[in-house]
Amino acid sequence: FRSNTLTDLKASWGPVTKSRLAKYPDTVVAILSGSATGEVRPIQSLVTNTKTLILKQPWNPVPEVGSLYSIFSWTLMNANIQGNTLIDNPNGIELYDGCFNCTVQNNVLINSRGILLRTVDMFVNTSMYPETRRIHEIAVNNRIVNNTVSNTLGIRPAYIAVDGEAF
Repeated sequence: FRSNTLTDLKASWGPVTKSRLAKYPDTVVAILSGSATGEVRPIQSLVTNTKTLILKQPWNPVPEVGSLYSIFSWTLMNANIQGNTLIDNPNGIELYDGCFNCTVQNNVLINSRGILLRTVDMFVNTSMYPETRRIHEIAVNNRIVNNTVSNTLGIRPAYIAVDGEAF
């Protein structure tokens, strides 16, 4: 790691990753372990022969060698789910596969399950990505505040939960 790069000589990056970065310019790299856990930076470019990501912004702090990281595009960004009333809704409010800077506030859920913020850690379809890959959809800088969740009929559970899968 340097201030504005990430180099991983053992990475399985290749032409598929480079073409994906061109198609999804909002792709980021997130640090998942070590002293820089939670640091997320947009990727400017990828040098496949040196296995180096060039970042749009420098690390602060710089991650240490051996830190686990993930490359992805946010599933959801800057969403504000606010002031809704759900009655007898079978699913409630579910934010699947992570999000960045999302807020769920001042909602009322009656007999409508609850509020779920889910992250995921799974293998990617190997027919699409021949190199072995996992995907980590993470949640960063989110707020779930001032919501009311109740189960008056006893049919559906009432909850506010973060389903964080280990990696």
